[in-house]
Amino acid sequence: LAAATGQIYFNPGIALILLMHLYRATGHAPYLAAGRRLLEFCARCAADVFRFPPSGKLGMGARSSAASGDQAARRAAQAVGGYLAETQRPSGYWELPDVPIYRQVAGQQREVRLVITAEFSIFLFEIAALI
Repeated sequence: LAAATGQIYFNPGIALILLMHLYRATGHAPYLAAGRRLLEFCARCAADVFRFPPSGKLGMGARSSAASGDQAARRAAQAVGGYLAETQRPSGYWELPDVPIYRQVAGQQREVRLVITAEFSIFLFEIAALI
């Protein structure tokens, strides 16, 4: 299953964000270790793991992990940041790609564009601050 493309990569991203917040709040090393294992799992996923719209939260989690000095996390955050920078439209917004998983929201293009642009802007800003 991990090799399938087009997955909802924000699930491990949310878990990674939580683990990094717990680590920063407590200094408890097992949270950091669990975050690193989660990133190692993501690195074994399909090639689009850091280059698909749901990857943004994964990029935020990787950015948080990179703050601990983890170079693999830094590379993951940079990959997501690169994807976001490449897919931003010249007018400043983002659109979802034309793939089956997103066709169900085709009639809500304006609302979706607004939400993902707000979200992706924050992700890109935070990841850029790391670099």
